[in-house]
Amino acid sequence: MNFLNNPEVRQQCIEDVNPYVFANSNIGVIRAYDAIRTAANQAGLQMPHLIRTSNMRKYFATMLQAFDTTEAERQWVVDHLGHTMDVHRIHYRQTSDLIERVDVAKLLLIQDLGLVRKFQGKQLRDIQINGT
Repeated sequence: MNFLNNPEVRQQCIEDVNPYVFANSNIGVIRAYDAIRTAANQAGLQMPHLIRTSNMRKYFATMLQAFDTTEAERQWVVDHLGHTMDVHRIHYRQTSDLIERVDVAKLLLIQDLGLVRKFQGKQLRDIQINGT
C-alpha cells in the first residue's frame, strides 16, 4: 500500500486528479472483460478466445469441489466471484468427474470386498482402502 500511495510512483503512472488508490492512467473504469481480452490477445495464445471470465469462474468453482470447505467459505468464494450461491451451483459448478469416480469406486470396492461393517458410519473422504 505504501508503494501504491507513494507520490513519486503515482506521478509517473497516474494523473494527479485521480484520487483512487487502485487508479489507472485513464480516468474511469476498466472492465475486467476488456482487460482480460486485451491481455489474452497480446500473449500470443493459440486460442485467446477461450480465456474469459466465465471460463475462469467455472474452473474456480469446479476446483473448489476438491476441497472440504464450510458453507461460510463457499459463500466467501461466491461473494468474491460476484454471484449468488444458486448461480454458483447451477451455472458455474461443474461435476468433478474425478472426485465422483473415486467415491463411486470406493463404494463398489467396499461392497465387493464385504467391508460394509468395517466402514459403517464413516465419511467417504475418510475411507482409505489399501489392500484390505
